[in-house]
Amino acid sequence: MTKQPLFSAMTTDFDADIKNFKEILNKLELRTHTKNGYKFSPDAKMAAGWWFFEIFLEQEFVRKIIESDLTSKRKRRDNILKYIEGQLKKRKSKARIRFYDNYPLMRRYWSWLMK
Repeated sequence: MTKQPLFSAMTTDFDADIKNFKEILNKLELRTHTKNGYKFSPDAKMAAGWWFFEIFLEQEFVRKIIESDLTSKRKRRDNILKYIEGQLKKRKSKARIRFYDNYPLMRRYWSWLMK
């Protein structure tokens, strides 16, 4: 199966936060009995002191997370994001995460900067 981008992330401490994301996602893999359910984009970019990258997940991995007790029946998609955000806060990470789309996280900043 192929992995699809599900999250966009940004951080000022790339090495520490990649480790945090790996710990969180590895824990989810253990809970859902999944192997190799995620990967990070190979082309992380740095701008204005922030690293930007995507997190790709297998469709089956996402399905297992949704079916697990981790998320409630309502707003399952949002609960996955909130779970990861909560785990980052526990680790005192300043990383930001949101659902992937084709627009950069800092698009408002970039449009202002390019004026």
